[in-house]
Amino acid sequence: MGKHERPATVRFLQEVAAGRSTALEVGLGGNRRSCDGAVWNSGGPGQLSGTDLLLVQTKRFLSTSVLGQAYFSTYLAEAAGARKARCIALVGTPCPMLEDLASRAPFAERVEVVVRPDLFEAGKYSGAPAWSRGAVEQWLDGRPAEQKTPLYPKGEGGAWSYDRACAVLEEHGQWTIINTQRKLGMSVLGRAFCARELLSHRTGPGARSLVLVRATANDLQGFAKRCGLSVLEVPERETADRTLLRG
Repeated sequence: MGKHERPATVRFLQEVAAGRSTALEVGLGGNRRSCDGAVWNSGGPGQLSGTDLLLVQTKRFLSTSVLGQAYFSTYLAEAAGARKARCIALVGTPCPMLEDLASRAPFAERVEVVVRPDLFEAGKYSGAPAWSRGAVEQWLDGRPAEQKTPLYPKGEGGAWSYDRACAVLEEHGQWTIINTQRKLGMSVLGRAFCARELLSHRTGPGARSLVLVRATANDLQGFAKRCGLSVLEVPERETADRTLLRG
């Protein structure tokens, strides 16, 4: 949890707890995944099995990353034994298009967006790292594609500059959305999942969402497959067999 997210999460938990137990940076089972905060509607801190949880994932801007993190957090908590889990995506800057997405299936039953600008300080996100750009270029192997493609119009929210697919490729009527991260995590899975849902409004159903990583994670592979996301490891060296990279 970043330095801007922690104070916002603490204050929010204090407001909503109403005498219930709370905790920060709560682990979601036998892995390194966590949520920024949690409220126990039943049970208490340190327990997941049989509990009813309200989770919190916090970011300054409403983005595909935090919306996807919130969605996947509920599944991880339930896989670790929670009876029921919902997640608040706590943000300081809204995005009407993503709020609309969150209000519909499959998000609506598991995620709620709470916009609280009063809890956050100003800030901005950095751009994509050099490795991310290189991995995309390596996978494309000269094929033309839209780079850093906005997933919704600029006027739809402050996270517009951050919510860009690394590339969108169209070949023979098949659309592929590409997102990258060094290690497979809920953040990049969330971006990939939301990006596909958003792009389907533009291209129609059937778009493929591809996640390029340097290191995968066994505990998230099942979630990726369940949601129809393709995860591909990109080797360290650019001399790797590009036929394999295309997958």
